[in-house]
Amino acid sequence: MEDLNQRQLVLLVILVSFVTSIATGIMTVSLLDYAPPVVTQKVERVIERTVEYVSPQEENEETVVTEIREVIEQRIIDRGDDIIIETNKELRPAGVSIFDKEGGSKGRGVILSEKNVFLPFVSDKDSLFDISVTGREDSVEVEVLFSSGRGFSVAGITDDEKFPVFKLAKSTPKIGATVLHIKGGGREEMYVGRVAWLDGADETGYNIIGVEGVPITSPGAFLANLSGEIWGVQLNGVAGQYLPVSVLIKAVLNYEKGDENPDSGFEEPEGDSSDSNPGEEDDEEE
Repeated sequence: MEDLNQRQLVLLVILVSFVTSIATGIMTVSLLDYAPPVVTQKVERVIERTVEYVSPQEENEETVVTEIREVIEQRIIDRGDDIIIETNKELRPAGVSIFDKEGGSKGRGVILSEKNVFLPFVSDKDSLFDISVTGREDSVEVEVLFSSGRGFSVAGITDDEKFPVFKLAKSTPKIGATVLHIKGGGREEMYVGRVAWLDGADETGYNIIGVEGVPITSPGAFLANLSGEIWGVQLNGVAGQYLPVSVLIKAVLNYEKGDENPDSGFEEPEGDSSDSNPGEEDDEEE
């Protein structure tokens, strides 16, 4: 020992420690054969949990990743549903019920501004109607300002009352955009669809918005995007076809300027629009 230098002493200590640990392990394993079952069970549990924690199986890793992905996807779906529900709740009051002065139902309309409302039928100028608005006990009287050969009228409030204001879309719809078909007042309905085609494009914009996923025709229903903006209104005709609100906005502006034919800039496109919507003829036959 006295002849060993410092490095050799360190190596000797390490060697002794190593041999001692091996001997201790051998003795411990040997003694476990004589230990009570309770002791061995606890030791085995500790070993199993340690191995499982330190070295998880590849299958477990894949399972965890799959579960996380499923949770994320479900949250995305839930969020999408929330947006649809919120948009429907926010815009539904834009749909109103129309009654003649004898109390007879004339269907549904759509609020365009604090003073104007869309009527999905043609009526004589100055004709009076009562409008039932969600959240109001009393009806609002309106008179027809002008009618269009396209099958609609625009009416204005006759007194100082005001309609609630809703956002009208200023942007052009994009093919594939998710949209909501909403009908307020009376029997409520809502469908989720997608913009499938656009037709009648000219200097004034699109004359028809075609939507797939809406199986019915509901005059007075309206089309909205998920940003809470009204994109179009539905007239009598083919299911899934809507008149852009830009047509109505332009017509109202022309009327306010004194134009005797406010929607003259929005003539029906020439030719059969079925070229852009192959299924249109079949729908008309039904």
